[in-house]
Amino acid sequence: MRRSSSMRLTLRPEAMPMDFLVQPQSKIDPDEVRACAKQMQKKLQQLKAPKKKQLQATKLSVEGRGMGFISMEE
Repeated sequence: MRRSSSMRLTLRPEAMPMDFLVQPQSKIDPDEVRACAKQMQKKLQQLKAPKKKQLQATKLSVEGRGMGFISMEE
């Protein structure tokens, strides 16, 4: 009976001793990141701010139309 055909081998990656001398230039502009962060903070504060209700007068009829029905029965 041959076990080698049914056995699976697992290899663990080993760290390689690499020393990079040249570092590529960053493609991220720090000033742009700061500006975007400020905009995000303003937007978050606007979303967290309490919402003001728009108050508008409504016409009430003498008959009570448009009023919610409240039942006094229990």
